[in-house]
Amino acid sequence: MTYGAGGRRAGLGRKLAGSLFGLLILVAAWVGVHSIAAGGVEYPVTGGQPRRSGVRGAYHVHTSASHDGHASAEAVAAAARATGLQFVVLTDHNLEQIPEPAFVDGVLLIHGVELSTPSGHAVALGVPHGLTEEQRRGDAVGAVLAMGGQVYLAHPVHPHNPWRDPDAGARATGFELYSGDTMFRRAVTSPASLACALGAYFANPVHGMMVLSRPDPDAVAALLGPGIPRAGLCSHDAHGVPPHEAPFSAMAIYVPLSSLSKEPREAAREVLESLASGEALCAFDALGDPAGFELRGLGASRSAAVGQPLTVKLPPTGNAKTRVAVFGAARLLDEGLTILPERPGLALMEVQLLAPGCLWSEEWRPWIVPSPIVVR
Repeated sequence: MTYGAGGRRAGLGRKLAGSLFGLLILVAAWVGVHSIAAGGVEYPVTGGQPRRSGVRGAYHVHTSASHDGHASAEAVAAAARATGLQFVVLTDHNLEQIPEPAFVDGVLLIHGVELSTPSGHAVALGVPHGLTEEQRRGDAVGAVLAMGGQVYLAHPVHPHNPWRDPDAGARATGFELYSGDTMFRRAVTSPASLACALGAYFANPVHGMMVLSRPDPDAVAALLGPGIPRAGLCSHDAHGVPPHEAPFSAMAIYVPLSSLSKEPREAAREVLESLASGEALCAFDALGDPAGFELRGLGASRSAAVGQPLTVKLPPTGNAKTRVAVFGAARLLDEGLTILPERPGLALMEVQLLAPGCLWSEEWRPWIVPSPIVVR
C-alpha cells in the first residue's frame, strides 16, 4: 500500500499532535507535583501570626488606567485593606494628569506615574503633573527633580528593559532593588522555575510569589556602583494578574510612622518623605514580621564612620534559620550580627531567611532589606 503527499502530511500531523499532547501531559504533571508540594507550605516561616506592625504599604502598583492594568483603584484599595496595608503608591504609565491623594476604603492611595523613557522606566512621585512625550524623550529625571519630585529607577536590572543611562540614574532619588516584574521575567526564562512558581501558585498563592524571590547581587551592585546615596525600595510592580492580594501578602514597604495623618495630602507627604530619606524598610513579610528589627549605631542621614561597629537586632525568628549579608564598604564580623564599616562609600545589608523553595527544597531568601548606609 502506498501513500500520497496528503497521507504523509496527515501522518506527520498525527505524530506532531501526539508529541504536543505528551508534552502537555508532562508539563501538567510537573506543575501538579509542585502544587502538591506547595500545599504543605505554611507562612510565616518564623512561626506565629504576623503582627503587621507599623505603617505598611505597597509601592509601584498599576490600575486599569494603565494599558496593562487589570483592576480599578477601588479594587486595589480593597485588596490592600484585606491584606493589612495602609497605603498604596499607584504608578500608572505615562499619565499627564495625576490625581490627588485620597483615602479609599480606609487605604491611602498616593498617585504617581511610571515614565517610559529612551533610557528605561522611572517612577515619578510628588509631582503636580506628569511629563509630556517630549519631556520623557529628553532629560526625564531632570524634569521631575526640577518640579520638586522624586525619581525612582523602575526595574533597573530587568532582563529585557533595564535602566541604560548611568549618569541620569545617579541623579535619581532611589532605585528598585527588588522588583516583582524582574523576578517574574527571570522565572520565565527558566522552564523549571516557571513550572515551580505556577504549580505553587495554584495550591498556595503566597508561596507562588515567594519562590520567585531570590537575593539579587546584580541589583545590589547597580545600586551601590555610583557611590551616591539613593534609597533602595522593593517594588510590587503589580498589574492585577495575579490578583493584587497575592503580591500584597508577600512583601511590603514599612515606613517609620506610628500612624498616618488623617488629611490625605499630609499623609502622602509623610510617606513620600520616608521613602526618599531611606528610612523606609523593605520586608518580604510573608516570611515573618520585621517588627523588632534594628540596625543600631547609625548616625544622622543613615551614616556611620569607618571603624564604627553597627549591630543588627533581629526580630523573633522562631526556629527559622537566618543570616546577615553585607555588601560594599563594610564587612560582617564572624559572630554574624556585627557590621564593621571599612572604607568610605556605601554599604548595604540584608537579612536573609532559609525558606521553602521548589518541591521540598529550601533556599535563602531576602527577608528584611533597609536602604544603603553612608560610610564616612
